[in-house]
Amino acid sequence: MSKQNVTIYINDQFDFYLEKRRVEDENLESVLAQALQVYDQGTVVLRSDKSVPVQYVVTVIDAVNQINKGRLTKHKVILATKPK
Repeated sequence: MSKQNVTIYINDQFDFYLEKRRVEDENLESVLAQALQVYDQGTVVLRSDKSVPVQYVVTVIDAVNQINKGRLTKHKVILATKPK
């Protein structure tokens, strides 16, 4: 299979959620890898509360980059924002 979309949410308490499932930050990479495991080109849609420090966003990007490096895949991260 080629493409899959998954959504990661970061709330105002800096908690990560894959879809509606709470994910500990130390498990983020493995949980994402499992969600994307049969795909070579997935999109991780990142939705974040506006109060979340950028480092939490970078954590998600780093996890996807590590998955890509380890599995030779081409998953990407897009940051979804709310229009004004």
